[in-house]
Amino acid sequence: MALVLLGLNHRSAPVAMRERLAIAPAELAPLLRSLSRQPGVRECYILSTCNRVEILACTPDGAPAESLPLEIFLAERFLAERFRVEPTELRRHLYSLRERDAVLHLFRVASGLDSMILGETQVLGQAKDAYMAARAAGTLGPVLETLLQRAFAAAKRVRTETGISRSTLSVANAAVELAEQIFGELTGRSVLLLGVGKMSQHAARHLASRGVSPVIVATRTLGHAVALAEKIGGVALPFDSVHETLAQVDILIASTAAPHAVIRREHAERAIRARRNRPLFIIDIAVPRDVEPEVNEIDNVYLYNIDDLEAVVEANRTGRQREARAAEAILQKECEAYFRRKSGASLGQTIGAILRRAEEMRSAEVQRLRRRLGPLTPGQEEQIEALTKSLMNKLLHRPIQEIKRAAQERGEPEAVEAARRYFELSGTFEPSATAAEAEENGERLAGTDENGELPAPLQADEEAERRR
Repeated sequence: MALVLLGLNHRSAPVAMRERLAIAPAELAPLLRSLSRQPGVRECYILSTCNRVEILACTPDGAPAESLPLEIFLAERFLAERFRVEPTELRRHLYSLRERDAVLHLFRVASGLDSMILGETQVLGQAKDAYMAARAAGTLGPVLETLLQRAFAAAKRVRTETGISRSTLSVANAAVELAEQIFGELTGRSVLLLGVGKMSQHAARHLASRGVSPVIVATRTLGHAVALAEKIGGVALPFDSVHETLAQVDILIASTAAPHAVIRREHAERAIRARRNRPLFIIDIAVPRDVEPEVNEIDNVYLYNIDDLEAVVEANRTGRQREARAAEAILQKECEAYFRRKSGASLGQTIGAILRRAEEMRSAEVQRLRRRLGPLTPGQEEQIEALTKSLMNKLLHRPIQEIKRAAQERGEPEAVEAARRYFELSGTFEPSATAAEAEENGERLAGTDENGELPAPLQADEEAERRR
């Protein structure tokens, strides 16, 4: 199976392009099922957030030569047609990754290392939600199921073994920091939260801690607004009163899931006239945007969208760079471990398989000998066991040392592949069978030490035999 990742994010595409490809939660399952039916797509997963849209797909290794590469197909035949975007325009913003690069990118995304705010944890929850959606849609198979589980485990390691996620800010928190840069002290400022999604809730709690009052909450479902207002000591507002209330607040934070603009130019113009040109600060963190871009052309109205938050985000990166380097090292190891598990090609697994095969052959030969010789005394049984194990040790000692040496000189994958061919090992090995676990399971050569070496007397015997 070939692994392909295609996507765009806050670095490769402006918000105007990202919002055109934004996928609502209700649209995700049918889109996944449609994608899974496309030629060459065996398994698929889609992650859509305000900062990225990424498709992860598996294609059979034996795809027809005349078929389009999967990346081109996904860009030109699926995304462009589905979202009515010109392919040439879309390609300017897309990135495409395969195999190891795709896996490492996925691990970095889940760990918050590819986020606008370095180390933020919200994206991990979004990635898990996307995973559940793909499972429910039936578009995950053994490859992506395993890969995504490893990505989540890698992200957990990063959080627990580094400090990169400590005091992490979400985009909503960064929006509040930008408000502080504009107004200075926020105490006494009034705020209207438009939408009660996760971002708005984060912003509300952050604002309340800064002494903002009142915090007015509006959403299409009044009950949701009431519930959030009670939590933060705010005031709930019917959604149809938003445009009139806009004139009464200093700050608007918009974060709804509406498919179109909620605040248009005429709404902002009426509000600024009613405010007698007192500044109105608007932060639009929704994708698609809640506020028409033309609103920013109005005097004394300051509109910032999600891309404008990058300046605030960058200020948060400096203190996390050291932890990010440690996190990158962890993810590199996790990536290598994933591919070892995927191919069943770890050195310990291979040696363990060789030992198991040799022991099976030795045991079978001893059983045949017992049938020919008839009943044996305990002493004779012990001598036969010792002799056959000694022969097995001597026969395998040199090949195993050569496998280890080749792994050090030419790399583990090449050495393992050669060993598997030589010893005619087929199939894959259990992913948990590391060298240490192989030893615990009795897969070390009989009579060898913890490093797989023969004891000195046996090595001496072997050397003497070579001289003879």
